[in-house]
Amino acid sequence: RIMGLIYANYSEPPTDQIKLNDRMTLRFCPPFMYPWTDEKVEQYKGIWAGWAKTGAKLMFRPNFTLDGSCFPVQYQDVFYDLFNFSAQHGMVASDMDSLTGHFAAQGLVNYVIASLNHDADSSLAQLEDDFFSAFGAAKDAVREYFDYQKQVTMKSGFKSPFTDDSIEGGILYLDLFLVADRLFTPA
Repeated sequence: RIMGLIYANYSEPPTDQIKLNDRMTLRFCPPFMYPWTDEKVEQYKGIWAGWAKTGAKLMFRPNFTLDGSCFPVQYQDVFYDLFNFSAQHGMVASDMDSLTGHFAAQGLVNYVIASLNHDADSSLAQLEDDFFSAFGAAKDAVREYFDYQKQVTMKSGFKSPFTDDSIEGGILYLDLFLVADRLFTPA
């Protein structure tokens, strides 16, 4: 058996002429993180599919749990989509890396991640409802809070301080604090 790591800057799959086999298990750590865009999601799927064609076994091992840097970034929709895509295209295992302790700010995201690893058949709506139900009478208010945070963090483009006139598209796990005021405004 051979174990390997497909990591960030060397994540592109080999050409169709390269064939691997199921004695190889490759841990896939894609070069994509928050802020999430449709383009990043599609690129992830293309790269994963390319590796799946090689014949090697694939392990889902993203650094997504760094997303947010202790801010309430609600990326559970993207995680659910990519986890299920990977599961349907050759994933044999998962390994969550970089859980940095922002449990309260990203409780819903962490719940979805943990749940998918043992209950992949539930819909995202079912997992969210289960999470919110834990808050009893406050269920609707907590859902409203998380829905609002998802709108703020996933649906509102913001200008990057690092480039001129562009919507941020890089990786912000280290630098989110530098642009957090553009997402989490006083309003």
